[in-house]
Order: sequence, then structure tokens, then C-alpha cells
Amino acid sequence: MHEENIVFLTEQANRDDTIVDLRGQVIVLEERNQEIREQNQGLREEVEETQHEHKHVKARQEELTRKIVKAFDQLLIKDLKLMN
Repeated sequence: MHEENIVFLTEQANRDDTIVDLRGQVIVLEERNQEIREQNQGLREEVEETQHEHKHVKARQEELTRKIVKAFDQLLIKDLKLMN
């Protein structure tokens, strides 16, 4: 009976150690998960900012392209007038 109690208490202690260890692992994983969430949020904000900047760059590019086309058109008109 005495040996059975020792075996039972030893097994119980091992389970308790395992539970404590698992709880510690859960805490570490939750902290890491939070870090990853924060990183992801930062990346989402960077992507959003980059997309916003890209829209402005694209609009500026289109504006400059229109100005270049207009300038070439004006040069062609001048050349045609000079040829006549």
C-alpha cells in the first residue's frame, strides 16, 4: 500500500510538472503570437501606405505623360506651320 501511494504521488507530481510546463509553453506561444500580430499590423500599414503612394506616383506619371504628348503635339503643329 505504501509503495502504491509513492507511485501514485510520483505520477501525480509528474502530471503537475507537465501541466506547469505546458502552461509555460502556452504563455510563450501567446506572447509570440501577439508579437506576430503586431508585426502583421505594421506590415499591413506599410502596404496601405505604399499603395497610397503608388496611386499618387501613377497619377503624377499620367499627368506628365499628358504634358509630354501635348508638348510633342505643339512641336508637330509648329513644324507643320513652318513647312507650309
